[in-house]
Amino acid sequence: MVGKRRTKILAVLTSIAMAAGVILSVPSSPSEAASVETSLMFRLYNPNSGEHFYTADQSERDNLESYGWKYEGVGWYAPTSSNTPVYRLYNPNTGDHLFTTSTAERQNCLDAGWNDENIGWYSDDAKSIPVYREYNPNAATGTHNYTSNKSEHDYLVSLGWADEGIGWYGITPPSSKYVPGDTVILGSYEQDNDPSNGAEPIEWEVLGIKDGHTLILSKYALDCKQYNESWADVTWEDCTLRSWLNDDFYNTAFSSSDMERIVNAHNENPDSYEFFKPWNFDDYVFGAEGGNATNDNVFLLSWKEAEDYLDGKLLDDSLSAEDYNQKLLCRPTDHAKAQGVWTSSDSDDYYSPDTEGCCLWWLRSPGDIQGSAASVDSSGALDNDFVGHGTEGVRPALLID
Repeated sequence: MVGKRRTKILAVLTSIAMAAGVILSVPSSPSEAASVETSLMFRLYNPNSGEHFYTADQSERDNLESYGWKYEGVGWYAPTSSNTPVYRLYNPNTGDHLFTTSTAERQNCLDAGWNDENIGWYSDDAKSIPVYREYNPNAATGTHNYTSNKSEHDYLVSLGWADEGIGWYGITPPSSKYVPGDTVILGSYEQDNDPSNGAEPIEWEVLGIKDGHTLILSKYALDCKQYNESWADVTWEDCTLRSWLNDDFYNTAFSSSDMERIVNAHNENPDSYEFFKPWNFDDYVFGAEGGNATNDNVFLLSWKEAEDYLDGKLLDDSLSAEDYNQKLLCRPTDHAKAQGVWTSSDSDDYYSPDTEGCCLWWLRSPGDIQGSAASVDSSGALDNDFVGHGTEGVRPALLID
């Protein structure tokens, strides 16, 4: 049975901007009785200059997108007003922007010839969510990065960016209106293998909260792809499946309004040595390196997320009809079947009939060697396969607000 076979052998950064007209009322701290109006903050990235840009003007964001800037989703929430404005300045000589709450730093920039572009947004006076500031001493543009993600901040500092502390504060994200097990409809994709009737709405299962946002996983395997188009040692950062998900799939499945609900996720990519430790024997150690952290609009679950959110367990010989994971069972769409996804026929009656028609599907983590990737087999066990294998299904995951 294919699903039972053991194969033994940063990136774009997250930033922000306010979107005009998107207002939420949430408490800025648990003890605060009065509600605070907040605005979603979005980010843009210029792949030519390396600059990340943050704007309070949705039309400005859309205009920059039309010129080739990449929209990178929601980064945090900001109050629509406070006693602490965040000033926006522009250097006409380098094309770089600076954002600061410091009136002294603002004045120093103006004295040096920077253009004053007024107030960009506001900092939360209750100091709910810190937004960290880093400086790249080797860059001419895009010299600063601002993020509420402490993992991203620490990662950049480890690469040689200067830690400039907290730039300002955002508002606590509103509580998710979803609970695990809920179904969310977002985007559309060909599923019935009949293109003449258009793409079908995508159903997503709510798994829980990740980094303050709602983590969702497609209910069905939507397509069939290799983890990597060549058989090679590769990590999630460089595999062709990641490129396909964040380019072809993202732009095909989601409208611009859909994209505004999607949060750019900062994903840690853990090694798999500990995960595959039960498979070790004698002096042979199974596992591989997970690689650098990544920022993704669309991604796959890691082996750790499959464990944490879906109670995933590593394949072992004790798995039986009484011991399989229904949470991880997945059936493919007709389109995915037509693309070559493998499904179980349960011909030997070893597993419960619930597993019949279920497919293999990829995780983003490495497998037991660098040339393989973790996966879920058709019985709901965590396994792995060679990266060039072409019968696994694809279950995209997203963060949304």
